[in-house]
Amino acid sequence: MEFRTVLSKADQLSAIELSKSIFKPNMAEQFTLLFGESNWNHMFVAIDQGKIVSLVNYYPSFVQIGNCTIKVASIGSVCTKAEYRGQKLASRLLILAENQMKNEAIDLVIISGGGGIYTEFGSSLAGNINEYLLDESLLDDSEEINIELFDYSYLPTMISIQNQESVRFIRKEDEFDLLLSSQTYPDTFATYPIHVIKKHHQTLGYIVGILPTIGDEFGIKEFAGDRKAINLSFKLLLSFHKRNKIHFACDVHDEIN
Repeated sequence: MEFRTVLSKADQLSAIELSKSIFKPNMAEQFTLLFGESNWNHMFVAIDQGKIVSLVNYYPSFVQIGNCTIKVASIGSVCTKAEYRGQKLASRLLILAENQMKNEAIDLVIISGGGGIYTEFGSSLAGNINEYLLDESLLDDSEEINIELFDYSYLPTMISIQNQESVRFIRKEDEFDLLLSSQTYPDTFATYPIHVIKKHHQTLGYIVGILPTIGDEFGIKEFAGDRKAINLSFKLLLSFHKRNKIHFACDVHDEIN
C-alpha cells in the first residue's frame, strides 16, 4: 500500500472517480476547487496495486473574522472503497494531511461530516446556529424590494457585497466565480437558483437558494448583504418559485435573527 499526494492527471481523474462512486456523479462539477489541478498537493491517496482505494482532500483558504484573518483548511470528500474499509486507510491519510497543514501554518480545520474517524483525528463538533422554517403567512410584504435572477453582470456587485460581511472567506474574483458556479451545479433532488435583492435599482444583497424537486419549501444555502432587505425578499422568493415555506439557518449572532 502506497500513501502519497496526487502526482498526475491520471491520479486526479482516478481520485475523482472514487469520490463519484461513493458520493454522487456530479462531485467533480460541484467541487471544482477541491479537485482542481492546482490542489493536487492537498489530495492524499492510498494506492493498492496501482489503484486509488482511499482519498482525503482539503482546500486551504483565508477567513476574515472582523479584523482578524485566519488560515483554514476545509476537508471534504473523504472516502474509501468498500472492500478496503476497516484498515484505517483514511485515518493514515488524515495524518499525512495534518502534517502538510502544519507546514502551511493552517490555523483551523473545517470538516464537512462527522463520525469516529474525525473524533480519533482530534476534531469536535462546533458551531451555534438557529434554524428556521417560516410559513408564508408569517412573512412581511414589501413594495420597495424586488428580486431578480442572477446573471454575470451582477458578479462584481455580489463580490463587493460579500466582502462587506463581518465573517467571510477571502476570495479572488475568479475563485468566487468558480465557487458560485460549482455550488449551484444542479443535483437530481434540487436546483440552486441565485437571486439578487434590489431596492430602487440598487442591489442590496443576494441569496443562493435550494429548490428541492418536490415539496413546499424553498431553502437558503447562502445569503449576504442588507439583512432587512433579505428578510423582505422571502415572500417574493416563495411567490417566484411557487413554494410556501422558507427554510434556512444562520449564526445565532447574525442580525437577521
